[in-house]
This record gives sequence, structure tokens and C-alpha cells, in this order.
Amino acid sequence: MRFRTIMVQRIDFRRAITTAVIVTIAGLVIVVIGLRNGVQAFQEARTGEAQSEPAKEAPPLSRENPPRPETFKPMRVLPRMKPITDVPIVSSADAAQSIDDDELVLGITINGKSRAYPLNMLNGPFREIFNDELGGKAIAATW
Repeated sequence: MRFRTIMVQRIDFRRAITTAVIVTIAGLVIVVIGLRNGVQAFQEARTGEAQSEPAKEAPPLSRENPPRPETFKPMRVLPRMKPITDVPIVSSADAAQSIDDDELVLGITINGKSRAYPLNMLNGPFREIFNDELGGKAIAATW
């Protein structure tokens, strides 16, 4: 009696694994088909016409084959960010209170004037570049 109970549990376990594998494969097939259709719809929307046949693969870009203005159409994938021009400037004494000793900074000196930008302020989706002025020169601090 006990042997029979164990066999029933093993069969149910195998059936559950088989079902999970089949469902996973079916899900992947649906995702691949959806991505393919999504890419095709995107291309049609971008060009304004349906593509009845696949586009011919263009030769790779190089110095000899640069992009032409009529074919170069970069796609914006992130929203346009407002430039950061009002960079808060604090003295080194004040900065020592809010920046740890082991924190990394991007340091620059121009015409005897120095500034340090903490890297944690340059990381993230909305703080990648600081447009600033130092020593009479316009600079862009980026990481």
C-alpha cells in the first residue's frame, strides 16, 4: 500500500514537470511571435508602408561607407532630458560633511580653479551630464 502511494506521487510530480515545460515552451513561442510582429509593425509605422519582403541587408558602416543623410534616421529611445546647468556649488568644508572619505569624485582643475563632482550625482537616469563653467571655460562633466 505504501509503495503504491509513492508511485502515484512520483507520477504526479513528473506530470507537473512535463506540464510546466510545455507551458514554458509555449510561452516562449508566443513571445517570439509577438516580438517579430511588433518589430514588423514598428518598421511599417516608421516607414509608413508595409514591407512585403524583408529589407536587403545594408553593408556595414565604415569610413568608406558612412551613413547618408537621407537614410540615417536615428530613433530616440529615451525621453529628451533637460540640461543640468544649475549645478549646486558648495565649499570643500561643507562637502566633507555630506561626502564620505571613500566616495569617488570626478575632479577637474582649469586656470587654477578646481571642482569635484561626486560620481553618485552623475549616475542615474536624470543626472548623467552637468553643464558647468570653471576657470572661464564651459565644461561638461560626465561619467
